[in-house]
Amino acid sequence: MTEAGADTQGGPTGDGEIRVHPPQGLQPGNYTLTAQNRACSSNALGVTLTIPATPRLAAPSVVSAGSSFRVFVSRGAMPAGTQVGLAVSPSNAPSLAPGVVSFGLGAQFQALLLFPDLHQTDAATGATDWVVPSVPSMSGGTVYLQSFLIDPSSAHPLPAATTNVGAVTFS
Repeated sequence: MTEAGADTQGGPTGDGEIRVHPPQGLQPGNYTLTAQNRACSSNALGVTLTIPATPRLAAPSVVSAGSSFRVFVSRGAMPAGTQVGLAVSPSNAPSLAPGVVSFGLGAQFQALLLFPDLHQTDAATGATDWVVPSVPSMSGGTVYLQSFLIDPSSAHPLPAATTNVGAVTFS
């Protein structure tokens, strides 16, 4: 949660609003939410979690240098069995291979690292995740992340679908 009135990406818009970001990768469905502090707790509120309509990537915006972190990817409306890869780059300049993939990072593939394994999304949650290892020398630096998704059952799996670009800054 962020402080009421905070001017952050996706943050509250006024003093009477609190935005909650549930743990990533939960199974879609209905959940009960209560807010608590040392003095009291709120009334229970029903919350419905759904799979996004388009593929999405979620990562923390700030990580301590030398700490690992998790990246979550939802397949959106793509079918179960979708294969997902993760790309990482210090550059948010695009990398375009027409008919194959269009990344929003990687400086035309000159500064692009692909994780060596493809993940299959979970049938129930539609999501998968990676643990990105610690990089102690990245203090003050930013890395950009984006996933590509391929439906192996499709007669035409290319061009690969891509997620939004996430940015992680090391403090």
